[in-house]
Amino acid sequence: MKCFINKCTLNDIDKLIKVSIKTFSDTFSSLNELENIKNYLETAFSKEKIEKELKNQNSNFYLLYNEINDDDGGVNSNQSDPIGYFKLNDLDAQGSDNHEDTSNSIELERIYLLKEHQKKGYGQFMIDKAIEISKNKQRSYIWLGVWEKNYSSLEFYKRNGFIKFGSHTFIIGDDHQIDYLLKLNLTNKN
Repeated sequence: MKCFINKCTLNDIDKLIKVSIKTFSDTFSSLNELENIKNYLETAFSKEKIEKELKNQNSNFYLLYNEINDDDGGVNSNQSDPIGYFKLNDLDAQGSDNHEDTSNSIELERIYLLKEHQKKGYGQFMIDKAIEISKNKQRSYIWLGVWEKNYSSLEFYKRNGFIKFGSHTFIIGDDHQIDYLLKLNLTNKN
């Protein structure tokens, strides 16, 4: 597995929206009503909303790409389509569910991977990068919310040392769902 991440800019907005819609839809469509998913996708991943998030200096998106060698044997960094992405929120960009001092933490708001690239180590690569970025900012912990019925993700985070510290409601259309809040202490993680 050879891959790399690029920090998103406004120039990447169309790629980001495309991978966001595809990964969210693939992950949750079979478990939710179609109308609820459709409404959520239209609002959460609208160009206006994503542009606003990209312009927030405390929110950063990172696109994940397969590393492809060009004809000369070099790495082609001009990738066409990302295979996944994650979003980190720092300081005041974090959700209010953390209930602690946000100057000491980073929220991993989104981390998604195209289905055909799951179970190949790419998710681990992204979580490791998110942790590395958080540690470089000298944050004490990284936290996130994950749907209580997303069993494979819950297991993934457990394997990576995340622990549950609360829950909140996540709304998709007219469906109020429970997300578990998980965090990872970074002060004792090498």
